[in-house]
Amino acid sequence: MKHSDHFLNIKTTAIKNIRRSKLKCHICKKRFKNKIDLQEHIQTHGLTNIQNSCFTCHATFQTDTELLTHLSEKHKTKHKKYLCKLCGYSTSKTSHYKQHTNTHTSINQQKCSYCDYTTNHPPNLRIHERIHTNDKPYTCNFNSCGYQCATKSALRSHELQHDRVRNTLYCDQCSYKTVYRQSLKKHLDSHRRNSVRTKY
Repeated sequence: MKHSDHFLNIKTTAIKNIRRSKLKCHICKKRFKNKIDLQEHIQTHGLTNIQNSCFTCHATFQTDTELLTHLSEKHKTKHKKYLCKLCGYSTSKTSHYKQHTNTHTSINQQKCSYCDYTTNHPPNLRIHERIHTNDKPYTCNFNSCGYQCATKSALRSHELQHDRVRNTLYCDQCSYKTVYRQSLKKHLDSHRRNSVRTKY
């Protein structure tokens, strides 16, 4: 694949993702890539009371409590204690909510040295900048695998693949494999039953 084809594929995929976006204005059907843009757009239609507006179906409510009840009953979202009125983010943890609300303020914003990305959370900026610097400080140590990545979570995810392989149990009579000892035992029993049937 040529370099230009690769970027064309990325652009085409991005356009398809925007088209598939569920963030759609319920008035004019225009689609948006994020909730903040949708909220700003809805205001252009003259809707002023969108503070307690559902981001999924745009129903409006008098209080946060009514909105949270609506979300849990109508859209089956788990009841969360905190709800961001700017983008609909919800969480049950105070620390997560405080960290999230900082993303909407320009106070203490830190900007990426390489692009327009900004954040109020310095660790997020360090992780983001690794995209540009190709810095991969985390290395897999399993059997000298050598896989390197930018985040701890990516390393944990990669290491799970090794755990699956390391913990795989194989049947010595066929190509069956599983990670569950009990499943292998049942499978081997089926071989024994079949061999008993064929003897008689």
